[in-house]
Amino acid sequence: MAKSYPVEFRMRAIALVRAGKSITETAQELGLSRACLYLWVNQDRIDHGEVAGLTSKEQAELASARRRILASC
Repeated sequence: MAKSYPVEFRMRAIALVRAGKSITETAQELGLSRACLYLWVNQDRIDHGEVAGLTSKEQAELASARRRILASC
């Protein structure tokens, strides 16, 4: 199972990248994989409307709808 990080930790990591630090450098300093941090930063960009994609809220709503549909089968 993937390791879960607190929201505050994720936000600090994203803020470092948004402030100009590279994803590679930030990931190394925080003990994360580059891929993990890249996904966080990309989702943050989607949530802020900078790139296209499903926002975190939309993803949560979709997952909830899928659970309801599967539960009713």
